[in-house]
Amino acid sequence: MAATRFTIQTVCTGNICRSPMAAAVLTAHLDDAELSGLVAVRSSGVSAEEDGNPIDARAAKALRRRGYQPDPRHRAHRITRGELETTDLILAAAFNHYRGLVARGADPSKLRMLRQFDPAAGGAPPGWELDIEDPWYGGERDFELALDQIEAAAPGVLEHVRGLL
Repeated sequence: MAATRFTIQTVCTGNICRSPMAAAVLTAHLDDAELSGLVAVRSSGVSAEEDGNPIDARAAKALRRRGYQPDPRHRAHRITRGELETTDLILAAAFNHYRGLVARGADPSKLRMLRQFDPAAGGAPPGWELDIEDPWYGGERDFELALDQIEAAAPGVLEHVRGLL
């Protein structure tokens, strides 16, 4: 297998729901496209409030229902300066994450909102309307909605990454 040369970092608030869900979905799409040897997907949060916690059980359940494998070794962490500097593509789950990453020094040329890759977004610039719904305070349907939004963007992310490789 070739050495990993491109990295994607998915980012949400605490790194227990949306970003690990997005990492699992993108990893599966990369595996299907036989690109997992060239691209690594990581996840993190903009907050340290969940540091060390595993993926939310409801998020893991939603992923498994759709045939995705949550990373069993996942432990939440706040995005580091090193990750900001070395990641090739940073995907924010919501506009407040996007703004927080810019404030922390993320290179704007590497930063996108995940839903910018959803064809239904119509090429919209970063903004609240591109937020992946936060399922944390909701129920099963809220996790399914977040997963719907992530899945809708995944093929566009894959196409973008192929163009950069």
